[in-house]
Amino acid sequence: MNVKELHALAENLFGKKSPLNSLHQEIADNFYPERANFTVGRSLGQDFARENVDLVFAERSALERKRIIALSYDNFARTMLSLLWSATKTREQIESVTTLVGFDAVEKAASATGKPLILTTFHFGNWELSSFGVAISGRPVLIVGEDFKNPLLRPFFHQLRSRFGSEVIPQAGAGVRL
Repeated sequence: MNVKELHALAENLFGKKSPLNSLHQEIADNFYPERANFTVGRSLGQDFARENVDLVFAERSALERKRIIALSYDNFARTMLSLLWSATKTREQIESVTTLVGFDAVEKAASATGKPLILTTFHFGNWELSSFGVAISGRPVLIVGEDFKNPLLRPFFHQLRSRFGSEVIPQAGAGVRL
């Protein structure tokens, strides 16, 4: 699946608010009644996103800030879809869609100090595939991830994120570990 197909899939999944008359919706209604109605005009984290974007980009217009939030949600959706897409892909297939740009400067800095470096991605670009690219290139990767509230999701995402040799540690206490 290429980037355009992933984007189209994300747009179909997250860009439209249409009724979901399916077994999945019925199950969601029973287990997660507050979050199950995907047809109403609210988004998870919308208030949090708006408050942060308003704070950081106060000088921008309301329309620009709304666009930043929409692009952030779009990027998150594409990143999560690509993580799921990667579940059945080989090392070679992941290599074919990732490129480490500017990583030679990172390696030069690491060699000059002789010490390990801590790199952060925050949530820019596709942080999931980026970690795969670094791990596949033979460099050690330690991923700090927030634990999911649903404990059934933890092993699933841990397995996905560690399949090319990355080590995944929980966010709680990560500063001590680093």
